Amino acid sequence: MTLRLQREIERLKCRLLEVGALVEQAIRFAVISIDEMDAEAAHK
Repeated sequence: MTLRLQREIERLKCRLLEVGALVEQAIRFAVISIDEMDAEAAHK
């Protein structure tokens, strides 16, 4: 495998990790929001 290809793959891996972290944060935020909405609905 060429060095350029290896570097490109490493960059893509890093990008994927960043995207994965963002997705994880978004899901966590959505779950928290839904929990809060459920809690508010339960109080009414």
